[in-house]
Amino acid sequence: SDIIRIDLSDSNGTRERDFYDSSWAELAVTFGTSYREARQI
Repeated sequence: SDIIRIDLSDSNGTRERDFYDSSWAELAVTFGTSYREARQI
């Protein structure tokens, strides 16, 4: 399946996380303090 890379920014700065399922990526966005970018890699 596609790998989803999520860039989440918070008070500590930016962190990138890779998710192998889009539903996990959506959860990351939901619980992230702010949504910056989601792209397939």
